[in-house]
Amino acid sequence: MNYGVLNRLAAATLVSLALASCGGSSDDEAGSPTAFATIPTAVTFTGGDANGCSGGTADIVVVGGVAPYSVKTTFPDIISFNTTTVGNRGGSFTMTVAPGTCLNPGNVIVTDKLDHTVTVTVTSKLTSS
Repeated sequence: MNYGVLNRLAAATLVSLALASCGGSSDDEAGSPTAFATIPTAVTFTGGDANGCSGGTADIVVVGGVAPYSVKTTFPDIISFNTTTVGNRGGSFTMTVAPGTCLNPGNVIVTDKLDHTVTVTVTSKLTSS
């Protein structure tokens, strides 16, 4: 019996199993080497009147990290979303800031599957002269 061939076959099998168990070369697990970020990283709404600051909407794109992503805010009564889950990299959500309240700042927190977070800074202010 040729033990050299059997040893090489066993070694190749172990390497294949090790790569498969750590996610191989896919970005979707195994430490997520793709940088996790949002585009844009900050949003500012400017304007308003005697009743307070103006509101507005903005589309936020999620890049990198590991999908799916969850979306939440530090001011849920002021900042709302069209969805609180983004299912894939390159996906987006729309945030809406209610008019009448000034934020300096408010935060939108996006968390990926590996529990990494990025923050979008949201500012709503009166027009300065």
